[in-house]
Amino acid sequence: MIISTVGRSSLSRLEKQIILYHLNNGGILAFSTDTLYGIGVKAVLSQAVDQLYKVKNREKGKPLILLGSTVAQFQPYISEPKLLQHPLINAYWPGPLTVVLPFEKSSQLFFGQDDPDSIGMRVPDDKILLDLFTFLDFPLLTTSANPSGSSPFREGHSIQSWLLSLSIQELIVLDGGEMEALPSTVIQLFGNDRYKMIREGIISTEELAPFFQVKKKGD
Repeated sequence: MIISTVGRSSLSRLEKQIILYHLNNGGILAFSTDTLYGIGVKAVLSQAVDQLYKVKNREKGKPLILLGSTVAQFQPYISEPKLLQHPLINAYWPGPLTVVLPFEKSSQLFFGQDDPDSIGMRVPDDKILLDLFTFLDFPLLTTSANPSGSSPFREGHSIQSWLLSLSIQELIVLDGGEMEALPSTVIQLFGNDRYKMIREGIISTEELAPFFQVKKKGD
């Protein structure tokens, strides 16, 4: 099932109800974002997360990312919630910044790895997703829409063909049209003055530096 979101700022209530039912039953959702196309599942469903790793052909040791609409949605999944108040997060969310924070191991999140210490999260600057995530009231565990080692797909129909070729029948694609963008910047945040650059994307190291007394961890 493909739902076109081109030129739209929100989904209908019926569309959101269909997506909610789909995710609650372990289905995969594909979607455009403010960076790349992604695929995701409800993060507390172990079978859905296993399937996401399988279709991506991704090693279980490689983490996935939580996408949500508010800081509050992420608080149950990290052990140091105060880090979510960092000025950098306030400045760049919603936006193309993924922040890796300490994982709360007592949470109900199924995260692929047996004993993860940290987890990445982001609030994307995309009106459709923000509208949907507010309705869902839970974050999605996500990854880019492509097999591991391949370039991300640039439009929804290619994603649908790829997943159907893997016999994924329970699928909804939010097609925002053809897009080509840089990935989000990924940092690991250790405190008010320490961070580690994991991947430099849309946001550069120079743009991050003013938010820290020390430029990066180890300096």
